[in-house]
Amino acid sequence: DVTAAFRGLNETIDLMSAESARVLAAVQAGDKSARADESAFTGFWAAMPEGLNRILDEFGALDAQLESEVRRQRLLAEASVLALDVESGPALYSRLTALVCDGLNAERAALLSATEPGGARVEVLGAAGRDWPLDALSPDERWQERAYAPGAVSVASLTGCDEAVLAHVHMGDGFDAYLYAERDRAAFSREEIAFLSTAAGLLAHAEARTGAEERLRRQSIKDEMTGLPNRAFFEEYLRQLEPLPGERPLHAIILLDIDRFQQVNETLGYTVGDELLREAARRLSEAIPRGALIARHGSDEFIVHVDGVAGSSEPRRIATALIACFEESIWADGNSIRLAASVGFAEGSPLDAASGRLTSNADTALRHAKGQPGSAVERFQLGHHAEVVRRSWLEGALWEHVNSAAMDVQ
Repeated sequence: DVTAAFRGLNETIDLMSAESARVLAAVQAGDKSARADESAFTGFWAAMPEGLNRILDEFGALDAQLESEVRRQRLLAEASVLALDVESGPALYSRLTALVCDGLNAERAALLSATEPGGARVEVLGAAGRDWPLDALSPDERWQERAYAPGAVSVASLTGCDEAVLAHVHMGDGFDAYLYAERDRAAFSREEIAFLSTAAGLLAHAEARTGAEERLRRQSIKDEMTGLPNRAFFEEYLRQLEPLPGERPLHAIILLDIDRFQQVNETLGYTVGDELLREAARRLSEAIPRGALIARHGSDEFIVHVDGVAGSSEPRRIATALIACFEESIWADGNSIRLAASVGFAEGSPLDAASGRLTSNADTALRHAKGQPGSAVERFQLGHHAEVVRRSWLEGALWEHVNSAAMDVQ
């Protein structure tokens, strides 16, 4: 503690001053034995300025070290905020290397990645400080040997500077990088190496966070079974639709249901059913036109959005092509399975698509198609709603009658 050290120095000077005054008084009183002490104190006070200056220099150096450490801790705090808030990528790499360059008083700092086996060449992912001579970045054997050492280590400079230090960063998915700094002055201190190691750890944390967020994002928009976008993503995509100024584009929603798919699951098992879904998704994806979006809408349902259609003939043609995907049998777990499908579609404005009205209308048309024998394609018509309501009422009345008859028998 600098304050305690200065307090101790002042106390020592006070004691020496009091003792010098006592010896001087004894000498003045004629005490000959005190003259030897007077000579020693005279030498002490003669050397005192030089000693004080040396002590002050040491305290000044210590104070500078403390100030540098405080600055490094402040920079690490900024790096922590970056690791939590900034998405991994060039912006994060550039800002973090700038903090490292500042914290180490380095000529250059960079995030490097080996681009060839063994690290024969490196790529600069982010850099700060003096311009990097990119054509000179060819690590020597010492750099390669120590690249995977834990923490930060001193290495040979990549550009010929006096000192260089390196810290390994695990970037995830088998990708490794190295946080590197160099300067033309004194060697890096233990505290500076610890600073670089901590910065590398924060970068690795940021990469892990970004990777986890990306995995969650993919899970939230992707159907794991088929690899297609899921229903949530598809609905959000529709909500973002907006008509271009001066245009009245026609959009279509096509909804396909695989007939009797549940029977496959019940008779052949869910493993076979999963294989069928994956193959169906592959075939359907290849059948839709460029620019259309297909997603898995439910257990055995797929939904397609097409914009800029000229009328009902185009979505009907696409729907027919989708049904044709099931004309050829699908092999799954040694079984040759022939499937069929029903399709309903509806057309309307971007606002109709964004509001979900087209999806609802296509679903109504699909129900009407499933009520017909074999594979069928049905375009939504206003009368379909009445038909669906009538059929639902008849089904409800039938069930009520059956239940009443069962109660009478009991």
